[in-house]
Amino acid sequence: MTNSTLNAPAAIEASWLRNLPLKDRRVVSIALAAVLCALGHLFFSGYGLPLQHMILYELLLAATVIWAFDAFSTHAVALALPLLAVLFRCATPETAFSGFSSSSWFLVLGVFAITAAITKTGLIYRFTLKLIQYFPPSYFWQSFALAAAGMLLTPVVPVAYGRTALAGPLIAGLAEIRRVRRGSAGAIGYSMAALLGFGQMSFMFMNGTATCLLAFGLLPKGVSTRVTWGGWLLAALPLGLMFFVLSFASIMLIFRPRVLQSSCSSKSIIKAQLTALGPMGLHEKLTLFTVVLSVAAFMTQSLHHVYSAWVALLSFFILFGFGVLNEKSVRNDIDWNFLISFGAIVGFGSVITSSVRPSEVTALVNPLVRVICGNNYLFLTSISLVVFHVRFALHDRAALPVCILPLVPLLPDLGIDPFVLCLVVLISCNPWFFPYQNHAYENLV
Repeated sequence: MTNSTLNAPAAIEASWLRNLPLKDRRVVSIALAAVLCALGHLFFSGYGLPLQHMILYELLLAATVIWAFDAFSTHAVALALPLLAVLFRCATPETAFSGFSSSSWFLVLGVFAITAAITKTGLIYRFTLKLIQYFPPSYFWQSFALAAAGMLLTPVVPVAYGRTALAGPLIAGLAEIRRVRRGSAGAIGYSMAALLGFGQMSFMFMNGTATCLLAFGLLPKGVSTRVTWGGWLLAALPLGLMFFVLSFASIMLIFRPRVLQSSCSSKSIIKAQLTALGPMGLHEKLTLFTVVLSVAAFMTQSLHHVYSAWVALLSFFILFGFGVLNEKSVRNDIDWNFLISFGAIVGFGSVITSSVRPSEVTALVNPLVRVICGNNYLFLTSISLVVFHVRFALHDRAALPVCILPLVPLLPDLGIDPFVLCLVVLISCNPWFFPYQNHAYENLV
């Protein structure tokens, strides 16, 4: 398994873009961004918005267009946001690049290190085989085991691409054991069940995936310090369980195979695979100890008051210090490109949340405020629909700042906790219709 398999490209590759040369996409995206920014400038001027604040919103608008056209590297565009904010004198360097010194950035670094160690040692594969072994060898229960294993492993391996890539061999093995033909209802059902557990349940956990950590980093500082790992789980649990039950029931209803046959016991095959793996080595035991320690510390943060970022960095220290991760692993298996984007976007978000006043945003959206903002449920439903449509053009990592940052200054006047908006946007990123909207599924088919 190569590193490119685990770190799927963040760029969107919609079919209409694949046939358009990169040079043309860049020209079109820059021209369109310039036109929209000019129109936006006229619109913002009519509401008396300060020049610096107008520039911030125009930068975000331009980034949205360029992300949608996949004209430049996603990470380069993200890094350009705080840089241009400083060059246009809309923010100080200390504020614009504060994301690189935030505790959230170090939390992501530590979490990525844990992921790299688990992937390297193969611990996730062993755990999933063990879990499937305890379920009856039927289509329903094996599918449920895949979904349950993925959900349990989500806070342990917070990279959806990595989880689904490692689940791929399990699905292929189950399909072979049950003589399920590729592309049949049974094969699709296995894949969708695995995607549900290994990919779609990420929003339930603070460290469920990189996008959750990014959304967490975009929250105002007062909110992010208040939200703990356990608090996030409890808040997302009702919605998460409902989403899991309804999604799994739909999969079993829609993708029901006619007949499943097996030439041998699936349990014996799984047992043989576990035997082939052999006993756990020292590095696997160290990784397991570190994972248990970190998850337990995340869950009990309200008792010991040690922030999750420092727990994650301690885990990084243990794994690196005892040789589970070497210098090559740190260079190649940690997604440094995302860390650069994360620091840049979080810093740019800090500029918006600290400078833009709620009254300014309320004045901009005043016509909409009268219609939907009087009812918080209607407002959040509308935001969910907006995110759903934005995802047709933007990858989830690009959609988060576009859908969260403009609304954060508005929330105090509406009496809505920014953390609620964070969860709504995250779960609204889940629905998808086309493969380019969900790269994780491509690891399973």
